[in-house]
Amino acid sequence: MTTGPGSRERAPGLFRFMEIDIFDWNRSCSYDEQQKRRFHTTARSRLKKLAAELALPPGSFDLRSNRAGIAVSGEVTLHHDHAYIQASQFGLPSGHGILIRTCRSRKDYSGGPNHFVASPC
Repeated sequence: MTTGPGSRERAPGLFRFMEIDIFDWNRSCSYDEQQKRRFHTTARSRLKKLAAELALPPGSFDLRSNRAGIAVSGEVTLHHDHAYIQASQFGLPSGHGILIRTCRSRKDYSGGPNHFVASPC
């Protein structure tokens, strides 16, 4: 993969949905309603792109957004019958990341073990 100024090559795998855009993933949503709105809009858009990249048929997944309280980002979740993927800002050094876990259905909210991955943004 080519890196550096002007590079337009896509990031590999899961993080393709978080490609470079106008949104600043490093800026906190805490007490910033405009940033929180952009976070939810951008994360929903990226998770929709991920569902398309994974060729998930329409109706086979839910895309949810929980705005939560004023001091936190809330989360945006892609919930498929076998996978649960959630973008939020939380206590990683980067301040944001992705939770990934298996599940048995879209009614399974605890699923398999949590795996936290810092986004590359």
